[in-house]
Amino acid sequence: MRFEASLKNSKFNQLKFNASKNANDLKFIKKGAKMKTLVVLSHPNFAASRLNKALANAAKSAGAEVRHLEGLYGTDALKIDIAAEQEAFLRADRIVFLFPMMGFNVPSMLKAYIDYVLSRGFAYGQGAKIAGKQLQIAVSAGGGLGEYSKHGAIKFSLNEILLPLQCCADFCELVYGRIFASCGVEPGVPDSAIEAHAARFTKLLNDELEEHEYQI
Repeated sequence: MRFEASLKNSKFNQLKFNASKNANDLKFIKKGAKMKTLVVLSHPNFAASRLNKALANAAKSAGAEVRHLEGLYGTDALKIDIAAEQEAFLRADRIVFLFPMMGFNVPSMLKAYIDYVLSRGFAYGQGAKIAGKQLQIAVSAGGGLGEYSKHGAIKFSLNEILLPLQCCADFCELVYGRIFASCGVEPGVPDSAIEAHAARFTKLLNDELEEHEYQI
């Protein structure tokens, strides 16, 4: 999907309202039934990422389909099999974008996925096929959660930094879930910290996560 937009305060406030409303809507999606989940994983150095490997394994154990973009296509965006990725998207009720924060943005292959897979006629416009599915963001970051606020070092919240993903979800009529964040994961953190994040991710995928557990 390729588009540019400038958001005025009124639009930003509407998006914040939509995020709250969508989070509430999630309580009623597939209630009592197991959602089919697709995890779209993007990490250019996945082999060295203890956290993302643990989260990917947790997703597989929870029955989710995991597609690692760099594992499938390397870092060449033009190699993305659009038809295969769209078929996987359609099989799922919930799509999770799993990635590390890179330059206050998503990794380049996930950006390419959004550009090419979520195309006109599939994700939006006449003949669109994905409205009503859930989009869940699962992001990891080296800095502590407290840094992502107007009073922290970053000066912006995770919701503000990742607002383009919410714009994408709203544009495609997807239900945008509350951001799941694993923060403070620096090299050398103990295995127990990695395991705790993986346990939270499992709870998220099983619809068992408490409100206060989404961002740690």
